[in-house]
Amino acid sequence: MLVALTASASAQVQFDGRTTQKHVLRNNAAATLKKAPRHAQSDIITDQPEGEAVRYTRGGQSLVVYDGVLYAEQQSGTTTIVYAEDGTTAYIQNLVYGMREQFGDSWARGTLSEDGTKLTVPLNQTVGWSYQFDAGIRLIWGKTVINEDNNMVSFQTDESVTEVVYAIEGNTLTLQGTSGRTEFEQNIHDFVAEGLACCYEDDGAWPGYLEWNTVLTEKIPVPVPDIISEQPAGLLKSYVRSGANIYQGWDAPAIMKQTGTTDIVYDEDGETVYLREPVYDTNSDIWVKGAINADGTKITVPLNQYLYWDENEERGMVIKWMSTGVEQQTDEEGNVQYTMTLTVHQGVTEATYTINGNTITLDNTVGDMDAEFPNNYNATGLGVVYDTDLVFCAMDFGTVYNEFILQPAVPADPILYEDSWFDDGTEDGYNCLDFKILPEDVDGNYIDLKYTAYSVYTDDDIPFVFEAATYINDLEEDVTDVPYSIYSTGYDFNDSRIYFYRTNMGDNPLFLNRIGLQVHYDVPVVGEDGETTIVRNSSNIVYWEKGNSAVTEVKAATAGDNAYYNLMGQKFSGNNLPAGIYIHNGRKVIVR
Repeated sequence: MLVALTASASAQVQFDGRTTQKHVLRNNAAATLKKAPRHAQSDIITDQPEGEAVRYTRGGQSLVVYDGVLYAEQQSGTTTIVYAEDGTTAYIQNLVYGMREQFGDSWARGTLSEDGTKLTVPLNQTVGWSYQFDAGIRLIWGKTVINEDNNMVSFQTDESVTEVVYAIEGNTLTLQGTSGRTEFEQNIHDFVAEGLACCYEDDGAWPGYLEWNTVLTEKIPVPVPDIISEQPAGLLKSYVRSGANIYQGWDAPAIMKQTGTTDIVYDEDGETVYLREPVYDTNSDIWVKGAINADGTKITVPLNQYLYWDENEERGMVIKWMSTGVEQQTDEEGNVQYTMTLTVHQGVTEATYTINGNTITLDNTVGDMDAEFPNNYNATGLGVVYDTDLVFCAMDFGTVYNEFILQPAVPADPILYEDSWFDDGTEDGYNCLDFKILPEDVDGNYIDLKYTAYSVYTDDDIPFVFEAATYINDLEEDVTDVPYSIYSTGYDFNDSRIYFYRTNMGDNPLFLNRIGLQVHYDVPVVGEDGETTIVRNSSNIVYWEKGNSAVTEVKAATAGDNAYYNLMGQKFSGNNLPAGIYIHNGRKVIVR
């Protein structure tokens, strides 16, 4: 396997607190968003208060929860303190480290001492809201204990502590009275600590967040870089991209093919061009500026341009020229481990592309993604790293752009598999349909999937209606045609999966015998009169039939390998995947 480039989190354990369950029935979980909140939610300060806002970097240790598992880790990132004009009131944003990811942004109110050496924050303030449990989150003080019989971690609240104090010395605030390890040793005792925490207001249950040894140090403001987030003026051309992409996944680096399209805008001055998403699958809304030479054969793009900026962290991702490699090591037990290395070529200040007719090729890249592992990770190309520490994000090599002309075409039939339909078998459960929509027409030519939609057909061959009342996170009105692009923000729609709910089927459950899928390609065409019309072409309807060992289709299609692979290379079927990032038929799939 490939190990991650950055240090992994500390030891992980289970704990007996109450946490958000990731696999709760999806439509029930969505329905909680429509509940009328209790009056306590109005007590949460979610808008930034008025006053002087000062940024601080965070230091210290913490316990945090990811997917129901407790981790001990070092605090990082930044927070903000707003000092009110009265000279005595201050507000700290997201006081307990890590909890904003689960409970949202908020501010806790505190009071400055007259001599400015202390900031006191009363506990029991409501600083978050759980939509799942319809309960507020309040500040508390306490400590963790370990059950030696099962190594479970639990929390004991100390109600005698009613406020916390930060000592102020110069530009630094230090949380007083905490205890716990400063460095982790990857064992259960990493989780023994006393400090600032939070709990559910309704029953006092601990959601798993605790911090200690907290130090807040004023951060020197960083100028916000120029980022081109809107499409520049000029002639827009679309290109089908190909090549390879190495990216940093959750657990390890992974490699995949570049697919889809990108755009280039040619300025009227004949000298300036703008490339959208120059590194694959990073940020499709960001452009970088380049120059085209006089004879139109070369594009030059200066490096160190930004593709992303995090205002909270005050850091961003910049494009660089880089090389990757693999180091091999054998542990004491004889197991071989591989680590990907990264070299950022700081002396290289620009990337160039060669234009040959309708084809544009990134120059000087090295690598072969089809080479035998680990040689496929030996590559050089255009990539993205964080500006502050050069942490690797992604890198392209072998990049080729071929101009794409949008025109009507009949889309290829979608692919369904023998195990495409999944039924969890419970009365209130959910069903899902796995599928693949190909970015090509019936002749194998590329089509742009952002112009596609799909329809689902049931036993009676009537298009299924996706009701907005059920799919509240994705739809504003009832639809029978689902835009393929909805997967990028969708809750129940993915680029290769749709969720259905038995609770919406009533006394006549759907899909008793078969379910079908049809793809539509809707292309805008400008007529001689200057009017734009949408030309629709549709594929055949492909059916999955219950009880058959193979998929029944109007037109035959080859399913190929339907396996999903996680970032460690482990193989999964397409049904009931755990949350995570997978590679499926050459594409990155996120399961939430």
